[in-house]
Amino acid sequence: MNNLNENDYYQNEIDLLKIVSIFWINKFKIIMSMLLVSCISLLVSYFVPDKYESSILLVEAESSSGSSQLSEFSGLAGIAGIPLPTGKTNNAELGIEIFQSRKFTSDFIERRNILIPLFASSGWNKSSRELIIDNNIYNESDKKWNWSSSYNNSKKPQRNEAYDYWTKEIFSINKDKKTGFVRISIKHYSPHLASKWAEWIVEDLNNYIREIDLKEAELALEFLNNELLKDPPKELKELFYKLVQANIEKKMLAYSQPEYVFKVVDPSYVPDRRISPKRFIYAFIGLIIGMIIGLILSVITRKNITLKIK
Repeated sequence: MNNLNENDYYQNEIDLLKIVSIFWINKFKIIMSMLLVSCISLLVSYFVPDKYESSILLVEAESSSGSSQLSEFSGLAGIAGIPLPTGKTNNAELGIEIFQSRKFTSDFIERRNILIPLFASSGWNKSSRELIIDNNIYNESDKKWNWSSSYNNSKKPQRNEAYDYWTKEIFSINKDKKTGFVRISIKHYSPHLASKWAEWIVEDLNNYIREIDLKEAELALEFLNNELLKDPPKELKELFYKLVQANIEKKMLAYSQPEYVFKVVDPSYVPDRRISPKRFIYAFIGLIIGMIIGLILSVITRKNITLKIK
């Protein structure tokens, strides 16, 4: 039994040495295969449209809150059934979630009218600085969409499709947990649109949350004024006046602060270097594929070769 195992081991060693010798004999073929496939991969990368990335660095804007002034009235407000602010709302966390929300993104694409350059673009003409539109997706002369929607029979991309493409191919957001800084990045064929869209989405986010806060303040002031007309007890009246003051301050802040939720630390820019394709990676992958092809061909083209590894 031991002799049998030793013979198998010896046979395996011979077969492996034979294969290695074949590779060594055909080393020039393998190298040529690697270089050829790598060159082809590199050539293919030049036909892949360049993409550019523009980013914008944000930090949460400072805001005042009147909640601390109202803490002494929390017990009385609870008896009266009036909710008070429990603390400073983290508008930055809210803003990050809204940035990634389906409704805000879909509304942003429609409001800014960017569906065509978002969905139908296929490249960027550096000499004319014009976006290349794929006529198979959108015919510029006829102003008609040729897209086959996966949601219905419409030729125009639907809101869900635009949102999916935006979140997967265009938009990314990252927050540094240590510093609190938020970085938004936009990738696109056009470096100018990448920069412009980064500016627009921050501006729209600030306006979006500002409008929500203004509506809430207006509703609160309407309710409080109506309650004051009922001549409530002195303690409640004092509470109502404090709440009126807090909501007026909220409105004042919303109107007077352009960068309402996020303040721009480092503005977006028009990038001059592409983010993709990474031609070095194309060439490296070509080398690996070429080596595999060369190894396989060197074994196949060699006659009377048997592999007996057990």
